[in-house]
Amino acid sequence: MYLERLLQINIATMAALGTLLLGMGQRSPALPLWMLTAAVASVWLTDISGWFRLNRTVTNVAAVAAFCVFLWQLSELRGVVRILAIGNLLVYLQIILLFQEKEVRTYWQLALLSLLQVVVAAAFRQQVLFGILLVVYLFVGLSALVLLFLHRERSRHRPAGTPSPAPVAGGGHRGESRAPTGHRAKHGRLVCWPLAGQGAIFTDSTCGHAGQAGVGRELPGRVVRMVLGTLVLASLVFFALPRWGHHPWRGAMAAQRHSVGFSDTVKLGELGRIIENPEEVLRIQFFDDSTHEPYAVTADPVTGGIYLRGTILTHYEQGVWSYPGPMGFPTAAPLPPTAARFTEGLVRQRITIEPMDRPELFCVWPFISTPQRQPLYVAPGRRSLLRTDYDMARRFVYELATTAFEEGLQAELVPVSSDEPAHAWFLLTPPPTEGPQAMPRLVALADKWVDESALDADDHFARAHLLERQLRDSGQFEYSLEGQARDPSTDPIEDFIANNPRGHCEYFATALVLMLRSQQIPARLVVGYKTDEWNGMGSFFQVRQLHAHTWVEAYLEPRHFQNRPEADNPRLSASSGAWLRLDPTPTGSVIRVSRLLDMVGQSFDWLNFLWANFVMEMDRPRQRQVIYDPLADALAGAARRLTDLHWWRNTFAGLASALGTGIRNLILGLAALLGLIGLVAAYQVVRIVHRRWRSRFAGQAGPASRSAAAGVEFYRRLEQTLARLGLARAPSETQREFARQAGMKIAASTGEYGLADLPGHVVEAFYRVRFGGATLEYPQAEAVEHALKQLKQAVGSRQQAAGRGHAP
Repeated sequence: MYLERLLQINIATMAALGTLLLGMGQRSPALPLWMLTAAVASVWLTDISGWFRLNRTVTNVAAVAAFCVFLWQLSELRGVVRILAIGNLLVYLQIILLFQEKEVRTYWQLALLSLLQVVVAAAFRQQVLFGILLVVYLFVGLSALVLLFLHRERSRHRPAGTPSPAPVAGGGHRGESRAPTGHRAKHGRLVCWPLAGQGAIFTDSTCGHAGQAGVGRELPGRVVRMVLGTLVLASLVFFALPRWGHHPWRGAMAAQRHSVGFSDTVKLGELGRIIENPEEVLRIQFFDDSTHEPYAVTADPVTGGIYLRGTILTHYEQGVWSYPGPMGFPTAAPLPPTAARFTEGLVRQRITIEPMDRPELFCVWPFISTPQRQPLYVAPGRRSLLRTDYDMARRFVYELATTAFEEGLQAELVPVSSDEPAHAWFLLTPPPTEGPQAMPRLVALADKWVDESALDADDHFARAHLLERQLRDSGQFEYSLEGQARDPSTDPIEDFIANNPRGHCEYFATALVLMLRSQQIPARLVVGYKTDEWNGMGSFFQVRQLHAHTWVEAYLEPRHFQNRPEADNPRLSASSGAWLRLDPTPTGSVIRVSRLLDMVGQSFDWLNFLWANFVMEMDRPRQRQVIYDPLADALAGAARRLTDLHWWRNTFAGLASALGTGIRNLILGLAALLGLIGLVAAYQVVRIVHRRWRSRFAGQAGPASRSAAAGVEFYRRLEQTLARLGLARAPSETQREFARQAGMKIAASTGEYGLADLPGHVVEAFYRVRFGGATLEYPQAEAVEHALKQLKQAVGSRQQAAGRGHAP
């Protein structure tokens, strides 16, 4: 494959990758697929075979048509989403240019449009995959620019009729390439570029050893080093540059996720496999409120999860659960600060929720507000925690305290708030036994289980757990996400009990609520999430759409739980009652995944967590919290330790103690270290000897190598001659630039302006021999020697004149 072919593939890859990044922001696969198809087709049809190429007229017409489509899309969109039209225009223009016959100008245009695509893509809210692909794009983009530079220089300086550059290893042959015109020197002859007719040279050698011809192994290594350097510099600038705003950039389109398993109403049979959506909803972390250290939480040993409440539903009718009171923001009030009556045992929960299409927030109950100002609202009655419409459209972070944990376990009893209607009529209404909504078999089954248990009628705690266990563990009922055929003439829950005992969590929870009410125990349905997905790398619980769950809360008066060990809690003794959490849903089928896949999934979730918190949400307060404050504390702590005599004394004492007890290990460690240093030194010596041996015997390889060695020798004489005048080439200068500057200075100092071109003639000969692999003919070698002799004489005359001027 030739250099230009490699450039064509690289540019096509760059265009496809840039469109993929744009499509990720737009949440649309259409544009990436179109661009991928166009990129592959253009390389084959346009660049390789030449079967299909757009001429300039067709290209201009297509570009005008694309611009008209852009104007139409711009008129249809409003606000910041107009950036979608800009991204689409960039894709259209790139597809048109890909099918043109490629020139240097075309490559530059494609690279520029692709870069603009990435700028537009960065305006959208992106996941961590965007950052990973951005690193790949950086490598592809830098490679394209390097190859484009080499191709442009060769094309510009190659004389007419000169064959194309040598292919890289494994490439075939190509016909001659037409050289562009217009690049002539002032004397009317073509300028011969030193790399014309040869492959690119990438070498670390500073002693005149040529690297491999063509695009060799050193090019990827150098590009990788450029990528790493760019990433390090960009990261330092990103994290250290002060933010001026108090809110991070949320993106042009922070797409809200549709809530699948959660709703403020529940209709039996409406959900099934649809809730098996692995999309992330939120992450929750727990901290000890007094020490601010991570708090270890253990999932419920029986049901296997932690419960995050969203809302409560109390009214059931014909298979539908709802809340009869007012709902939403019309009746919601800002979350007031809570007086912390219990200062011990508080656990702080930090929750990061994704953009969702519902205002409800989720947390472990009961919760206590924190001193931070947060835009949180509480809907009375159903006790839902809400966020504003603005916060629904962005990733939202909020913190609450809770008293629900005892030694890492979530308590099953939650104290009743003073304003909760525990004895409301709709919590005690038993299921009907007659009429179209009658549930006689449900009531009969509950009575049968209670009668067989011989439990005391006033022992609501034990009776509630009995009904829970019977539904969950008796084997009579089966958990299933598949939709079940129900008798339309019967209430769905009655059909579940009597005819088809299969269903998902909503059926089990509904059956338990109605059974409890039939036994005169107030109960309600709770909708939220239950998760046991712990991410050890990020130290947080992951909550996904598939973790949506319904469970039951039964009201107990103090006399129903006071003598039980579960109630050994001062918070419960001071309350007017408690809600007992019950989960009658059997454990469903568990999909076993390999440990490797589990680790990969956790790692990716952890990366998403880091990306969200330290890239997308890096506003001014977070920057101060995670960067400036820790850095200032570390510097202050280091300064205190370095000026503290006690610290020095303790450090030396500890070192002496360690040496006394582990001197053998220290000696072994030093020996291993010295051995490693010896191996590295031996490798360097062998490498240096090999280089010198190769340089010494390079003349045996052929005329080109002998010419290169000779070329290095006469150019070295030129630098030695110019050094006598104090002229030395800077590391950033090419040989041609150095020769031009040196010639001008010699002519100005001696007054002989004919000397100005002599260094340039020597350097041009050096380029032809050193890089072009050419052999100087006798007249050319004589011309070089004559130029060096003239320069040496001029320098000597100049030094003699300077010496006479300083003589006494």
